[in-house]
Amino acid sequence: MYNYDSTMGNTLLPLTGFWCAAAVVMLFALGRVGCLSPRTFAGIPPRRTGLVALDLPIGFLVLLMSMLVASLVFGRYFPDSAPDSTSPSPTQPSALAFALAGLGAQILAQGPLIAFILITVRRQRGGLIQLGVFPTRLWRDIRYAMAGLFTVIILLPAVNLLVKLLADQLGYQTPSVAHRLLEVMLTTDSPTAKAVMIGSAILIAPPLEELIYRGFVQTTLLDLLGPARRWTTIFAASVIFTLIHLGAVNIVALPVLYILAITLGWLYERTASLWPGILVHALFNLVNVWMAMHMTGDTP
Repeated sequence: MYNYDSTMGNTLLPLTGFWCAAAVVMLFALGRVGCLSPRTFAGIPPRRTGLVALDLPIGFLVLLMSMLVASLVFGRYFPDSAPDSTSPSPTQPSALAFALAGLGAQILAQGPLIAFILITVRRQRGGLIQLGVFPTRLWRDIRYAMAGLFTVIILLPAVNLLVKLLADQLGYQTPSVAHRLLEVMLTTDSPTAKAVMIGSAILIAPPLEELIYRGFVQTTLLDLLGPARRWTTIFAASVIFTLIHLGAVNIVALPVLYILAITLGWLYERTASLWPGILVHALFNLVNVWMAMHMTGDTP
């Protein structure tokens, strides 16, 4: 939902009303069945992963240092405007260089924290299973992923349209795409660059980000706040997930990311598995990639 259709015109208001009504109905239904109540987490045992609250600042220090190194190594490949895939200038990298640098920067920035998480968790007997790294109940995870996907299919368009409606009222022009990677996909003709960006968005980013922001951040916050405050933990972890994307997405996409993160956080707390969130996260990115490619006419 990083994409905005500038041709909506007079249909924006009724379209927003329709999706908001659908979202309200769905939230009411979820509330009726108890999914929004703290009792939905009743009986779920604490995760014994070896991660504690003190690991959170240590992990963020590792992440910030890694991001600084990644910025120093790959920063010159990220110009202010979208790179030209056909005739890059000496000061402007090609789209393929941008895509490869983005992939390298992601791995370099997140890799040390991933290593820190895995080393810490492996010290606890059964820690990786407790963290939800392995899909021990695959079909249950798939069912929850489908429920989560249905939820975001209803909620995210409603939030997306509300943000656009508010931005229009304030005179703020929303971009056609609100993510830098998607902007590059709109301007490049390089199939290799597109393949790298698609692979990064769908296959690499979801598992890495779910391990960091749900597995690590949410688990350490839960240790800090206590099992009785799982909703507070989800909201706090979702704020961190949203703010960390500030450099990559336009500000208008942040509310959508926050609602997505809350859904992913709920899935993690309810199942104690990273895989429902990984699947929903990957499908969310896939939809945005498809929409971006559709705007360029690369899809039927």
